[in-house]
Amino acid sequence: MPTAAVLLRVSAALAALALAAALTPSPPAAAAPDYDDVDGVYFTTLDDRPTRLALSSDGSRLYGGSNQIDGPGVLTVMDAASGALIAQKTFSSGVGDVEVSPDGRRVYFTHGGSEFLGDCYVTEVDAKTLKVVRDLHLGQRCRYLTISRTGKTLFVSDHEDVLFVDVATGTVRNTVYVPGYPEDLALTADGSKLYVADPQASMVNLISVTSKTHWGGTLLPTVSSDPDWLDTLHVSPDGEMLYAVSDRAIYTVPLAGPVDVERFPAANHHSTALSRDGKRLYLSGTNLKVFDTESHTFSVQPTDWGGSASALIESVDGRRLHLSALGYIITLGATRSLVYPDSSMNVVAGKSFRSTTPTYRYGSDDAHYRVSPALPSGLRLNSSTGVISGTPPRAQATQRYTVYTDYLLSNTDERKRVKASVTIRVVTQAPTAKIALTKTSQKYATTKPAKLAAVVSPEIPGTFRVYDGSTKIASVSTKTGRILWTLPRTLKVGTHTVKVVFVPANRDMYRLATSSTRTLTVTR
Repeated sequence: MPTAAVLLRVSAALAALALAAALTPSPPAAAAPDYDDVDGVYFTTLDDRPTRLALSSDGSRLYGGSNQIDGPGVLTVMDAASGALIAQKTFSSGVGDVEVSPDGRRVYFTHGGSEFLGDCYVTEVDAKTLKVVRDLHLGQRCRYLTISRTGKTLFVSDHEDVLFVDVATGTVRNTVYVPGYPEDLALTADGSKLYVADPQASMVNLISVTSKTHWGGTLLPTVSSDPDWLDTLHVSPDGEMLYAVSDRAIYTVPLAGPVDVERFPAANHHSTALSRDGKRLYLSGTNLKVFDTESHTFSVQPTDWGGSASALIESVDGRRLHLSALGYIITLGATRSLVYPDSSMNVVAGKSFRSTTPTYRYGSDDAHYRVSPALPSGLRLNSSTGVISGTPPRAQATQRYTVYTDYLLSNTDERKRVKASVTIRVVTQAPTAKIALTKTSQKYATTKPAKLAAVVSPEIPGTFRVYDGSTKIASVSTKTGRILWTLPRTLKVGTHTVKVVFVPANRDMYRLATSSTRTLTVTR
């Protein structure tokens, strides 16, 4: 217990919170952003300053909303794996709280409507195109929302209620009255319980999602000489602790067993976030502070960029911290990497090839790319884009190559290297050979013999080897890829199975091609 903290212990006014132990999955493996790595800070430039941040469940997309309920707002989309800005779109009615569906296909945000600013709307947009799918008129003065683990229900804090919105129909299925003025919402990991912040009364209310009823609330032990305004709620991944954060303090509220609330003074912060493993509570103010949820101690992180964030969120893997501040999304713990989506490249000799463009995650746009060893003949590396392209003239066995770019470490002369490994195999083309006979029978040594027409595609120079069964009976060269060859008049009496094997003149580029067979009958 820290000596600097003022600890106030109170018993619960209601026993309902003792029922709030949740059966939840295990938290992710312990990981933490590297705050002190000067090379691990990345700035994504924005035209807006999001006040709410949300991540897709797979961690690939970061969404931000400007908290302008009664005016225009911007929805921002960033590639969370690379730091690249994907899109920003302005919505005239505003963009408030933001949530992403579990499958990542839809984004939801609150706003007050373009005409009736006291109304409650939730807009549903397509996550890929940002086109509006639906604009749901639900109630009055909503600000916060969250979504069920199944994605079937939206929970919206209204003027006096919490609304259960059926996602399939877009209608309010249940309305649960909550005393006071409900704002921020926090759902347990198993989705069975919903906690609701009442900032005016410094109260945390509990709603049973299963029964859709209000189970009671807990009054936080505020200090009368230093009034609080309850701002955000966070539930630990194991469902055993609730962190209620005001503008003056952090309140730890046990959700299993006796409710014994503790208060830890923590002022002058703008935004908070709980780590994925529940071990750290981030507070951004004049600097970045971290509250250790196990030891109940504070630490100030050695970074120049953690303060003044209007919103922050930890990455799904727990290794990066994204902050909205200073007209940027600032990523702490960003690790540069070079990634080719098609790192195993199969190239065909004689045909034009172009690789996909590599992604330089958390890197600069002016990178200069090089490769070692030298690429196969006919292929080249674009030093500006990292794209490998060209037309190789011959086949080559699989070989591994390293594409790399160097950069200067911030504020130093030290050079560092980012590299990607790719494999390239150049294979020969597979031509196709076809044959036809002018007739299917002939008389031995008397009638005009049949002719064999053969063609190879593509029509390239080479030699057609003509076979009767397994016996080669002729070799006919061609410069055009076509032949018309007369079969011998003295083929033996009986049934003959005729085929051709085409041998390309350029064996570096093309492989052999064998035709199907044709049957010729020779009679007396």
